[in-house]
Amino acid sequence: VNTILLQPTSTKVNRILKHGKQLLLGTTHGLISYSLKDSSEQLITPNINVQTLYTDRTHIWLGTLQHGVLQSDTTGKILAHLNTTDGLQVNHVVGISSYQNTLYILTKRGL
Repeated sequence: VNTILLQPTSTKVNRILKHGKQLLLGTTHGLISYSLKDSSEQLITPNINVQTLYTDRTHIWLGTLQHGVLQSDTTGKILAHLNTTDGLQVNHVVGISSYQNTLYILTKRGL
């Protein structure tokens, strides 16, 4: 059993998602990638409270507490940012899923 030591120790893990040979941890301090191959950790998106995670074949979608939805590639490069300006009711995202090529975003105020 491997143990992941998160810094700072006040970090809370909100979601865990397996993506290829890595675990993605959505935490109160950002998105952490943990390699299942060599047990290395990398903080991909610092200072963003990640509430939920969703992945398709090439992208990772991060639902955040205050920043809406971020779309990134597997290296952590942010490709898109969706928030209230783009039509979300609020920026507190609690769920992300897709069905038939449509992305569904659940916020504190609904779908």
